[in-house]
Amino acid sequence: MEAPATAPGNDQVKLRAVRIISDGNITGKPRIDKEIEIQVDYWNMEKDARRLISIHVYNSMGILIFTSANTNCASLVPDPWLTKKYPQGLFVTSCTIPISLLNNGVHNVDVFINGVGSHDNIISTRNILSFDAQESEGDRSEHLGEWTGAVRPRLLWQTRHIE
Repeated sequence: MEAPATAPGNDQVKLRAVRIISDGNITGKPRIDKEIEIQVDYWNMEKDARRLISIHVYNSMGILIFTSANTNCASLVPDPWLTKKYPQGLFVTSCTIPISLLNNGVHNVDVFINGVGSHDNIISTRNILSFDAQESEGDRSEHLGEWTGAVRPRLLWQTRHIE
């Protein structure tokens, strides 16, 4: 296993790449009506080490929208590598942002790679990635003007006739 000498990191972990995948393609302009996947590629340089990957996502005004990690309490399904000891090698850890969670506009991402927990930080990369979330044509069929707010989730709304 060989990692480039100029890659960010140290003798524990080297960061290879961070990218946005949407609709099966690498993009800087994902659509909000599609899942947005943040992929983090890294070389684990230590045999039998554990790794915790986390992200912070900010809007264009620098307001933190959310944080997440490959921990059980932050994931919809357990990441099987969370409690495993990693062999040396290249890994990719990804996080999928659900459809229609983010509002349109520019977002910035911080990536952190830790050992066992948040107190064991190995790599902190601030503003490593920026992407511009795009609306689809259908997002404006019933609403004119700017959507306000940091997020734009589709929520369950129902009306009942009670009398």
